[in-house]
Amino acid sequence: MRYGFVGRGETLPPGRAVFAQQIHQDKIGDVETADAERREIAGCDALATRQKNLLLVVKTADCAPLLFYDAVTETIAAVHAGRAGTELGLAGKTVAHLVRRYAVEPANLRVIMGPAICVHCYQIDRDRDRHYDLWAENKKQLTAAGVQNIENTGLCTACHAHDRFYSYRRERTALRNFAYIALEPL
Repeated sequence: MRYGFVGRGETLPPGRAVFAQQIHQDKIGDVETADAERREIAGCDALATRQKNLLLVVKTADCAPLLFYDAVTETIAAVHAGRAGTELGLAGKTVAHLVRRYAVEPANLRVIMGPAICVHCYQIDRDRDRHYDLWAENKKQLTAAGVQNIENTGLCTACHAHDRFYSYRRERTALRNFAYIALEPL
C-alpha cells in the first residue's frame, strides 16, 4: 500500500488516477476494473477497491481526507469528509460498506486522517464563536464502527495555507490538495 498527501507545488505520483466526483454527501463508489478507465466516479464522496495499479484520489481544500487500508483483504478506500459528509456519517458508513462489500474486519483497518482545517481555524458561527472539529467527529465515527488504528497527520490546511496546502476558508481559492492511496504494485 502506498499513500500520500499532495499540496502546493506538488503533483500526484505517476499512475492511473480515479477521482471521486465529491458532492458533499454520504455516497460510496466501488472502483472495478472497467471503472479504472474512467477518470471520475460520479455521485460519490468515497471510493473503495481491491484493484491494483490505481490511485484512488480525493480533492480537499479544508475538508478531511480519510484513507483506509486493510492488509488482510487488500482493500483500500479514499474518503472526502467535509462537514456535510461528516454530519451524514460518511466515515462510519464507509466502514460498514467495506465490511459488507469486501468482508473487511474493522479491527484490521488502518485509517489515516490527512491535512484538514483544524478546530481553531474552522469557525462555523462567528456570533457564538462556535467551531467544528472534523478530525474529532470522524474519529468518533471510526471508533464507534470498531476501527482501532487511526492516525492523524495533525496538519491544518488553513494554518499552512501560504507554505504547504491550499485552504478555501483562508484563501477562497479554487485550487485543491490531493490525498491518494494505492495498492502496490503501481
